[in-house]
Amino acid sequence: MNLYQTPLNILEFKKQEMKNLLFVLVLICSSLFTFSQTTYYWIGGTGSTSTVSFTSNNKWNTALNGSGTVRTASAATDILIVDGTNVGGATQQ
Repeated sequence: MNLYQTPLNILEFKKQEMKNLLFVLVLICSSLFTFSQTTYYWIGGTGSTSTVSFTSNNKWNTALNGSGTVRTASAATDILIVDGTNVGGATQQ
């Protein structure tokens, strides 16, 4: 222990360490939420490909059979899968 360090100085140093640790943890957690990805499957639409809009969010679902969550908003990190089983509105059961 340094002769110039008092218990009060040590306590202040520990408080600063805890603040730094908390900041790093919050930064890591926020980056995990920011870069999260969601996979959506095309659940189809009726009509020809000229009338079916692939940009319509209600045509995408987190489950291939349509029982999952509907895509509410477009995100750059979304993964969109068209596997051919649901093209033309024939949702797989």
